[in-house]
Amino acid sequence: MTKPQKPKFRIGETIVIGFLGTVGKVTGIKRLEGKILYEVNNREGLFQEDALFYIEEFEGNITKYEKVEIAYKFMIGDIVKVRGFKHDLFKVIGYRTEIWRYYQDGWEETVYELYRIKDAEWLEADEEDLELIGDEGHTAQSASYELQSPVRRTTKNKQENRMNELLDRYNDYKYLYSEFKDAYYKKRWMKQ
Repeated sequence: MTKPQKPKFRIGETIVIGFLGTVGKVTGIKRLEGKILYEVNNREGLFQEDALFYIEEFEGNITKYEKVEIAYKFMIGDIVKVRGFKHDLFKVIGYRTEIWRYYQDGWEETVYELYRIKDAEWLEADEEDLELIGDEGHTAQSASYELQSPVRRTTKNKQENRMNELLDRYNDYKYLYSEFKDAYYKKRWMKQ
């Protein structure tokens, strides 16, 4: 009977996964059908010995990876207030994180996507502009409140909205005419 082969690498040693060019630490050693397999960085999947190298031996390009852990202050379903919107409540419907990296600087920014509860107006806001009113677990209570007391749109609100729409159109056509000098835009602008 032959003596089992000794592993080339030991747990805790820093290695390079050759075909990926990534650096990692050996976190486990397994034997399967006489072959030695290595677990790297506690990840699923095993690597054969010939796929791994000591950093000093590796002749390819090493790819740098960074593990970024982000703690989110707000979750989908949370009810929040937004700075600048006095009495309006918003519901978090999504979020994204932008990761910025430069030579000697880096940061992460989380942008939350919201909708205003009273009229479903969509809005994006930074984390520092939000204040938690009710977390996702209390959303069911908030939702029932919405159904019990809907906000009525008054005639005044409808008139204000119509006026704002007309002013927007007027300004848009005026701007387009000033930029392109197209008679169509002038006609539309003067019609408003």
